[in-house]
Amino acid sequence: MSRERGPRLWWPGRPSRDLAAAAAGGFVFSVALGLASVVLPLLAVRSGYSGVAIGLLTALSAVTQMASRMVLGPVMRVFPDWTLVLGACVTLALSSAAVAVSTALVPFALAQALQGVSRACFWTGSQTHVVRGDGPSVGALAAVNLVSGVGLLLGPVAGGVIGEHSLRLALVVGAGAALLGVVPAALLDRLPAFRPPADRVPGRLWRRPGVSSGCWAGMTAGAWRGLLGSYVPVALSAARLSSTTIGTLVAVANAASLVGSAVVGRLRDTALPRAFLVGTLAAGLATAGIAVA
Repeated sequence: MSRERGPRLWWPGRPSRDLAAAAAGGFVFSVALGLASVVLPLLAVRSGYSGVAIGLLTALSAVTQMASRMVLGPVMRVFPDWTLVLGACVTLALSSAAVAVSTALVPFALAQALQGVSRACFWTGSQTHVVRGDGPSVGALAAVNLVSGVGLLLGPVAGGVIGEHSLRLALVVGAGAALLGVVPAALLDRLPAFRPPADRVPGRLWRRPGVSSGCWAGMTAGAWRGLLGSYVPVALSAARLSSTTIGTLVAVANAASLVGSAVVGRLRDTALPRAFLVGTLAAGLATAGIAVA
């Protein structure tokens, strides 16, 4: 049954089983990812790692995410997108479980690398799957992103609250949440793997209007997200705030990001360059303000 083609963006009409599964998977994965983004740096601090070491470990996660995205195009011509979503949930569970078992350097590095791979596979696979489904792709994508955003609010708070008792236990819970994402992933429609069009011209995408601006905006957002998962929890921990407070503050940052996305989605195209400028300045100044505060 096709979805209603209405103007609503947060949930496009009556949800299909596939859209409901995609949204549920995004929620569960985001909860597990948000939890790990707070607990991993806090556990690293308490295990004696320096701020520089934590930054390098977080950078390792970003490097593996970028490297994974570079090869996902050919991979998705062999494996359907739903398998990437399912594999990402398992990979994220292994990432949290590795540090729950041991806080030595190798498990920490392995955890960050696996988390980078899981992020790349999940967001690419899930968003591609939603866009390929029947009905209006914009509304479906907005619905999944909204539900995923809610998960990014609950995950850090849950990690902080559980971390008051045990940070390792919080990671175990996060690993269990990630494994739970296998269920909705298995319920996604079995869409075939990609087949590249015969008339495709290499490089055409980069010449489309707005692509370069979107890439620069994505770079800024990625830098902010990296700091939120490393420097910010470390700085707040140095200020002797409790893990519950740190998790709540990270959730507030994620909430602000969600609100900002909703606002930008309603702007005219001519206003987007100014929105990028304001967002970049706000991210930089606010991050610098954490050190001062």
